[in-house]
Parts: sequence; C-alpha cells; structure tokens
Amino acid sequence: MLLAASVGHAAEMVGVVQLRQTGLFQDSAAAPTGGISVSLQPLEGQPLPPRGPARRHRLLLQDGQMRPAFLTLQVGDSLQILNQDEVHHEIFALSATQPIEASLDKHSSGAAAQAEFRLASEGVWHLFCRIHSRSFARVDAVTTPLVQMVEPGAMFRFEGLAAGQWQLRVAALGAETRLLKTVAMTEPPPLRIELNTRGSGAAGQHQAAPVEGRIDALFPRD
Repeated sequence: MLLAASVGHAAEMVGVVQLRQTGLFQDSAAAPTGGISVSLQPLEGQPLPPRGPARRHRLLLQDGQMRPAFLTLQVGDSLQILNQDEVHHEIFALSATQPIEASLDKHSSGAAAQAEFRLASEGVWHLFCRIHSRSFARVDAVTTPLVQMVEPGAMFRFEGLAAGQWQLRVAALGAETRLLKTVAMTEPPPLRIELNTRGSGAAGQHQAAPVEGRIDALFPRD
C-alpha cells in the first residue's frame, strides 16, 4: 500500500494488523498467535533513532511450553531462557549457520536454570525442546530500533519519523513475513494489513525452512 507523502512536520505511521487463520484453526478465536511484530526500515536514507543500550529479553519455560511464543528483538540484544518447570529441558534451534543448544535442569530451591545468548545478526530462530513436542518459540532479530510487538487488531504507531518511503516488516507466529513499501506522513490514514497463518503455531514452526542468523555466544548457567 503506497500513500502520498506530506512534507514539513515530523511524520508518523499507524495501522492495524489482523490475522487470518487457515487450516486446523480456521475462524477459531482460540488459535495461537504469540502476537505480531511490526518494524520499520528507511528506504530513502532517513535517519533512524540512535541505538539505546542492549536489552535482555526473557523466554520462560512453563508447563512444558515456551512463553512468549514469539519475540522480535534488535540485533545486539540478548535472549535469556529460564526453566521454571520441575522437569529438564533440551532446547535447540535449527540453523544452517549457528545452531543453538541449551541443556536446562529442572527448577529447584527457588532458582531457575538459565541460558543466555546474544543475537549478533539479522535472522530468524525457531526454538524447540527435544523432550517436549509442544514446546516451541520463534525469535526474530532486526537491525532497526523501530520495532513493536502488538496483539492482533491492536493499533501500532511510529511517531517522529522523517517523511518519505519506509519498508514495513510484519511478522507473526506461523505466518509468512511480509515486507511492505509505505510512506510516513503527518496525520496518515491507518494502514490495514492482513497476515495468513498456517494452522496452529506449532505446525507452522515445524514446517519452517532452516534458519539463517548468527549469535555471539551461548552462556549456560546453573
């Protein structure tokens, strides 16, 4: 969707993303989503906000599942995986370039076993547990600080942008990532975007292609 640009004051971009369920969970309000990520990259040399301090994001293992099931981070941020279950987990990520391995003992004495790794390049990681088939998550790393996680049907808003063309990246669990050319302007009409999801989140993840990406290091901790 391409909109006419407006010159002058700081521009913005707003919109809503809806999920269209197909397959097993078609038209089901109970279908798993894990939220939606929306991020922006300039297409005409517009400046991005300065990079803030690297952040640590948490992925919890609870009741044999990973929560949240979908995250989008900025390259350079860290992902901390904490086992809050009373069982052992063997976490891995399929990757042709850098597989992820984390052996996490069961939660005991108020201390959660954990592992931490830093996403050092743009890419997508699909995390699974070798022991629990229902345990999975997707983690994306993007190079822009302009990234938001929203629920389906909720409004996203990027303010203080330079006017001009931007690339909008929209992704969700079990759905194909969409790259849309848009234009930031003052008082823009809301964008309305639809993503098709392939059945359940679990099925979508197991059908995913091998992941590209790189991590700096993996730090297992007791």
